[in-house]
Amino acid sequence: MKIKKTVTVILLMMMMLLQFSFVSANTTRTMDVTLKSANEAVDLSQLTPGATFELVVHMDNFQNIEKGIRYMQAQLEYDKTILEYAGIIAQNGWELKDNSFNEANGKFIVDSNSPVTTAGDAFKMAFRVKASVEEDVSTTIKLKGIEASGGDGLILSNDATVAINVEIPEEPDLPESITSTKYEIANGMIAKIIPGTTVKDFMKNVTTENVDNDAIIFINQAGNTLNENDVIATGMTIKVGKTLEFTASVLGDVDGDGQITVNDLAKVKLHYIADTSLTGAYLKAADVDGQMEDNQPVGVNDMARIKLVLINLFEIK
Repeated sequence: MKIKKTVTVILLMMMMLLQFSFVSANTTRTMDVTLKSANEAVDLSQLTPGATFELVVHMDNFQNIEKGIRYMQAQLEYDKTILEYAGIIAQNGWELKDNSFNEANGKFIVDSNSPVTTAGDAFKMAFRVKASVEEDVSTTIKLKGIEASGGDGLILSNDATVAINVEIPEEPDLPESITSTKYEIANGMIAKIIPGTTVKDFMKNVTTENVDNDAIIFINQAGNTLNENDVIATGMTIKVGKTLEFTASVLGDVDGDGQITVNDLAKVKLHYIADTSLTGAYLKAADVDGQMEDNQPVGVNDMARIKLVLINLFEIK
């Protein structure tokens, strides 16, 4: 009886040892790997063409890993039409040795100088958004087939993926402007326009900046848009681009009909004797001799020049 009991105990112990050994040999060793921006100030959802950024490979949630990790292998997957791989940056004892990265298929192996037993950042990966990207686009960077090894044997991990968004920045609206060496442009007025100047002639003597297609529109007092062969008159509106608006002032055209007539002479006379008062673009048009710039009022000299124009003895240039 004692012999049977002894044998039974031994058999039970052997079965327990075998079962323990079998369970230990088949215990799965795992960890979690994630990708995240290495710099909190870099928003991976708002990258722009030409931008560079770094991703941290982070290991966490070690399961049944006691003797540590010495090696990690994975396959890097990303859209090469959008991103450029710029290298692995060693940190925390991890390094990428020569010939350990295959750029063709993205497979690589990194190793640590000492066994890693605690969770933390492993290494960084650097990327650049290609400058050739011309529209908003979303993509991902993935580490797949992640496996590690060390004193405990094979260690498995999930795939690690991070989302990347590239946004094309809107070009700032630069201020629109119009300049001329022939005309006086100031205070919402374009003055010193020569009588008889057509829209086409005017366009030859001005320069615009940040104005799409040099868009300049001339609108007469009746609200109609002028064609290129129409003559500009005092009081017309000149719209430049989307933001600028001026009033035209044609020398000698005091009544705004686009011509120099006796009516213009009469209006200057009435202004001179204070019966009526010219203002704005019409007053500027009456200053035929340009003396108003020297604080001289519109007067007899301007009237004299208009009269000479009427009898073809003077030409305003």
